[in-house]
Amino acid sequence: MGKSKRTLEIVLSGEAVLDGRVSVPLFTKTLQSIQEVVVEIGKSEIQRDPTKRGPAPTAIKRACELFLIGTEPGSLRALVELPEKEETLFPDFPDFAESVLDNLVKSKTHLTG
Repeated sequence: MGKSKRTLEIVLSGEAVLDGRVSVPLFTKTLQSIQEVVVEIGKSEIQRDPTKRGPAPTAIKRACELFLIGTEPGSLRALVELPEKEETLFPDFPDFAESVLDNLVKSKTHLTG
């Protein structure tokens, strides 16, 4: 994982990187796919029925939205981060978004291109 519990490092390497370059469609599709997985994990964290169709509740999308905060050339490394943690009446209760990102990392998601 990246710098904090709210940061995730995504690395594209191997055949995905041609002469130190990554195609924009591959990069955007990768980021969009990871964002969708984060929202799905968020829905499962609140025990939403996965067979129920429809958009994710706005609160989940807002809490789990990823923001691009940096990239490095070569084998493309992108840092994405959750929004700032919101104040809560229950500070000892685990943070929802951090828990979602932690579960994503624990799922040992590995994307290759």
